[in-house]
Amino acid sequence: MILKIFKSLKIALILASTLTTSCSTATHYRPAIQGPQPRNIESVDLFDENVNSQKKSIVTELDTGIFSSTLAKSNPISAEPPKQANATTVFIAGLSWPTDTSFLDYLDSPEKYLQATESGIPGSGGFGFVRENNTKYHQGMDLKSFKRNGLNEPMDQVLCIQDGIVAYVNSESYKSSYGKYVVVEHIYLDIKIYSLYAHLSEINDSIKEGSSIRCGQILGVMGRTSNVFKIAKDLAHLHFEVGLQLGDQNSFQSWYDETYEANDKNFHGQWNGLNLIGIDPIAILKALNNGDNIASIIEKEPTALTTRTFSNKIPYFAEKYDKLLGKKINANDQVVAWDIEWTWYGLPKKLTPRVMQDIKKLGTDKTSIIEYRKSTKNLAEKRDLFSVRNWQPIIGDRIHYTIKKLGL
Repeated sequence: MILKIFKSLKIALILASTLTTSCSTATHYRPAIQGPQPRNIESVDLFDENVNSQKKSIVTELDTGIFSSTLAKSNPISAEPPKQANATTVFIAGLSWPTDTSFLDYLDSPEKYLQATESGIPGSGGFGFVRENNTKYHQGMDLKSFKRNGLNEPMDQVLCIQDGIVAYVNSESYKSSYGKYVVVEHIYLDIKIYSLYAHLSEINDSIKEGSSIRCGQILGVMGRTSNVFKIAKDLAHLHFEVGLQLGDQNSFQSWYDETYEANDKNFHGQWNGLNLIGIDPIAILKALNNGDNIASIIEKEPTALTTRTFSNKIPYFAEKYDKLLGKKINANDQVVAWDIEWTWYGLPKKLTPRVMQDIKKLGTDKTSIIEYRKSTKNLAEKRDLFSVRNWQPIIGDRIHYTIKKLGL
């Protein structure tokens, strides 16, 4: 009899807990948006209008083995990009390592080429939360020096990884924590990613903004320049990153002016590092070495969360990276909102425009979380994308800032 009572009480407690959670979700988290919700990822805490207002609770794990395919041999420096009959440029698969000591065949052995921080941990020169006991984020990778002069200064030549256009040159180290740096846009790829080469001791005179550049062309010499910290000779390196640009000059500068004091000048326009979002460089080099396109690389990145922002603007990001659109925008579409999928480190990997036919009611909050993936929650929280308090997901500052940079 006592056992029966105990079991009954246990069941009642479980039911009460479930109801409390559902009510909490309905009261505090349920988006004001009605109508179909995106189903592109299975997620946790997705409110489903079609299941009697019950919260789904499906947990998915991170994708694995995304870049596990065998590396192809690296290609030599490419020839001039050929022209098709209609005179449009086609992609050439030439790929160079960022320095004149190549490790394209050893991408799975980062300890061979990464420059560690003062900690001495080889992985601290890599991408992600690799520093200060895995609490500090690093947006690129640091490549060590293999050539020194008599003063122990690095002499390694820095090379452009692929054909493109020189987008930006900063030749004055006092203006940036990157020191002297060069940004190249790779316009012959399916998505125009940038590559960035920082802490250079010198930049070749031939490297001019707007000029064409070839795969393997010398940009300058590895160094240790920076305006924020002093890089010791033994730790001199090339900071190398690849990624996407968030906003145009207007949207980024608007965010910058709101965030910084008037005397804190933005010297670098839209090529300021705060307007760039890096992707794991090793993953990109592996994929390009295999002949994969950039859109497929980004698509395979796990989605950490999806937000909806109510805005009728067409952001620069959506126009520049139209391959990342969830659906095309027709001329007669009246866009009222954008659903954005985010990686755990804050890359807006997919933007889907929403029109009034997609949603039945406008939201009361400009931006809200539609869904998030439990397996990436901890990393996304560390990047200040969002947090969960009392079962309620709270959007972090990084999402708010990025949406402003996008111009939404």
